[in-house]
Amino acid sequence: MKKALLVALREYVENLRTKTFWIGIAFLPIILILSVVVPKLLSDVKDVRTYAVLDRSGWLLDEVDRRSAMPDLAAVYREVIELGPDSERAVELFPTEIRENVRVFLENTREFDEGKRDEMLDQAMGLLTSEKVAGIDPSALPEPQRKIFAAIAEYRERVNAWYRSLAPEEAARFGASLDRGRFTRASFPDATEEDLAKKLAAGEIFAYFVVGEDVVSNNEGSHYVSNNRTDEELRQWFTRYATQAIRERRFEERQIARADVEYIQAPVVFSREEISKTGERQSVGDQDVARAWAPVFFVYFLWISIFSIAQMLLTNTIEEKSNRIIEVLLSSISPVQLMSGKIAGIAFTGLTIVSSWILVMFLGIKFVLPDEHRCSFDLGHQGGTRSS
Repeated sequence: MKKALLVALREYVENLRTKTFWIGIAFLPIILILSVVVPKLLSDVKDVRTYAVLDRSGWLLDEVDRRSAMPDLAAVYREVIELGPDSERAVELFPTEIRENVRVFLENTREFDEGKRDEMLDQAMGLLTSEKVAGIDPSALPEPQRKIFAAIAEYRERVNAWYRSLAPEEAARFGASLDRGRFTRASFPDATEEDLAKKLAAGEIFAYFVVGEDVVSNNEGSHYVSNNRTDEELRQWFTRYATQAIRERRFEERQIARADVEYIQAPVVFSREEISKTGERQSVGDQDVARAWAPVFFVYFLWISIFSIAQMLLTNTIEEKSNRIIEVLLSSISPVQLMSGKIAGIAFTGLTIVSSWILVMFLGIKFVLPDEHRCSFDLGHQGGTRSS
């Protein structure tokens, strides 16, 4: 037994000196780093898409500008909420008006749960970008909401002016990813479509949109022009907000009540549940799903390690046979002790590699992933609430 342990220790130490071992150790961290860094680098090097719009409808462009500003402003406000309105970074990046809005918001939503706070923030963003929130009368709201809406209305013009003056490179400074940092509209008030085509050919703009006169009724005269055949992000982004605005106009034309629209468009939601060991129904949360998938990932890592370790064992055995080292070893120990030691040494090597991968994954989940994603990977959390 002692001789087998000596062989295992020698095998383990020899493997630690090989390049294959350290490549195996670095394999997962490099893959994880590349999966995070490469998309970020590709996103950073991608130029801001400058576009122009020839709006023959007379109203759609304003609606797209208003609607596209809402998620950006919501992201800005959430960033200030996370940082704290009086934090050093918030003071450096954001104007006093936004920080004052957030301060009032936090003071009046302390008793609300996260879902209610998000709903109220979305309503406040609607007030920021239009004269009123559709379907909501601020004067009829409870006291906390009335205070929030009053603060939003007070600073509305100055906040919108700050957002409109925000350059793409300034938007990129924020922790939140803003559409303003990816797309910027160039204004050519008196330009014709021929003028825009010339600017596109000269490389002054990335693309341009032409909006038809009767865009609510049909798509005639509406088109998107770009010399880039693969980048569809700008077209999809503009189309999404244009569709929302046109759909709302169509509902108004047909005099369909907003409550009816929300009722018709409400999706069917099937809550995830399972039967517990006691026979009761209980909900299935994201943490439960993550725990269910965890064995799959571990089996995959184990499969990789087994193939790598088996290759190392085969390579080492062939090398020792070629160098006639194995004959020398067999003169001192039995074949069973030799193979037992070699297998144990290779097993320790594989466990070291797998343990390093698990450690890297744990550190990545703990320190790299945002909080909202981190909780989904918290395998120790006991999710699920019982329902009768």
